Amino acid sequence: MNDLLAQPSAQRDLRAVKTTQADIEKFRAAQSTARRDIGRRFPKYGNLIDPGPVPPGHIQLVLLPDEAVVSYYFGQYDSFVWVVPKQGTVRFLRLPTTLGALESKVAKLREALEPNVDRVGDIPPFDIALAHELYGELLKPTEAVWESAKHLIVMTNGPLGLLPLGLLPTAPTVMPAQTELPFANYRDVPWLARTHAVTIVPSAAALRSLRELPPNPRQRAPLIGFGDPYFSVNQDVTAEPDVAPIADQAPRVEAEAAPEQVAVDTRGPPFKLRPVAQMTGVDSAELAVMPRLPEPGMN
Repeated sequence: MNDLLAQPSAQRDLRAVKTTQADIEKFRAAQSTARRDIGRRFPKYGNLIDPGPVPPGHIQLVLLPDEAVVSYYFGQYDSFVWVVPKQGTVRFLRLPTTLGALESKVAKLREALEPNVDRVGDIPPFDIALAHELYGELLKPTEAVWESAKHLIVMTNGPLGLLPLGLLPTAPTVMPAQTELPFANYRDVPWLARTHAVTIVPSAAALRSLRELPPNPRQRAPLIGFGDPYFSVNQDVTAEPDVAPIADQAPRVEAEAAPEQVAVDTRGPPFKLRPVAQMTGVDSAELAVMPRLPEPGMN
């Protein structure tokens, strides 16, 4: 239709325009019929793909006793927050911020979370004052409603999803001078994460759908996981002495040359940069080319 209407009026095929309009209306009607049929025959799936507004009372029904929902909407001119506790009154407030102002503050705070530096000492300080200012704008106005909960379930649009809310200090903090131990001066900051767990979900409808799923069947097999395994005997042979070797019954072979390690001159704990193998398009027979975790203390 766009192609037809983009042609000059003298060259436009009016019969084709009318035929296309009729086809569009026919397809729209068929789509509406299919959606109604899905909603009638499979209501849970219908709610998942086309969720409607969820009343606060329905949200409270799926919340646990120590949970509260905090839902944000940030706009170009106005922003709002809804707070739904497990019990009690739902709060709705207008917030003193806009989408543009929030984007600027989140970008500033993320400079310390995603630093593009080579040395630990070059990581910029986290702006504690700005983070607390953001707490005052976003969470302080409704603190009385959600404070008694231990788990905040947050829904938001815009850049707030790029910033862990647990990093917002709940009180003004005077940062002490930096010590020889990197980041030790952040030890006493009253992060929100010290008192509340925070989970991000897409929407109230998604939360309700997840909570209404049937419990997992008991016949499911248990899961066992291993962190930072040895993918080859060579990795076992060249492992650091403080790492326990694999079982003695594993056959030993002559070790190949250890992968080159590049030490980076740092202020603070050194980074170890190791060659990273090409991992796209490999199969299970080539797992031995996978590099191990780089930090010695994390093995």
